[in-house]
Amino acid sequence: MTHDLPTPSPPGALALGGPLTVARAAGIRSRLLDAAAGPVAPDSLAIDLSGAGRIDASILQLLAAARLDALRRGSSLTISSASAEAEASMVRSGFGFLLAAGALR
Repeated sequence: MTHDLPTPSPPGALALGGPLTVARAAGIRSRLLDAAAGPVAPDSLAIDLSGAGRIDASILQLLAAARLDALRRGSSLTISSASAEAEASMVRSGFGFLLAAGALR
């Protein structure tokens, strides 16, 4: 499956695509940690979900935890874009706050 391969992202950005399910949680967690604590930790991290399909609760919990961690460090984590399916998954699961003001343009 090609969506299991990491998509290269510029510093301060992380693109996640395909179905975001529990089977991919460990890899996505590693990518979030690497993006947030790389050699030059960004002041903000923008997550691009424009290529994402269904997002299950395990991934939504990872995104919420990463956002909370960023806020605690004085940084930010936003969803810069999301597919209609990804956005619907977030809202339906009670994680619509990840799409809060300023997160989607």
